Amino acid sequence: MVKLIATFGNDYAIELAEEKLKKAGFMFKRERPIKLIIEAKTSKDVEIVKQIIKQSYGYLEPIEDLKSKIISLLTAGIKYIIMPKKKE
Repeated sequence: MVKLIATFGNDYAIELAEEKLKKAGFMFKRERPIKLIIEAKTSKDVEIVKQIIKQSYGYLEPIEDLKSKIISLLTAGIKYIIMPKKKE
């Protein structure tokens, strides 16, 4: 199961997306006034959600997988060694 985070610009857009997601049978919850967290089970479901969000004028935040998490942790340590913070 994949959790997708969608952000919208206004209430009209998020309500439009909620209606479409209900019709498609997806589980979701509304976080902040303009954020939705949507649960998708398969890659086909993820594509359907992407299409619904795009049609509803929303932005789907990138999905961070395990590989990208590991790479970001490793590069953070290297960046600290190469470019330490300046002392004032």
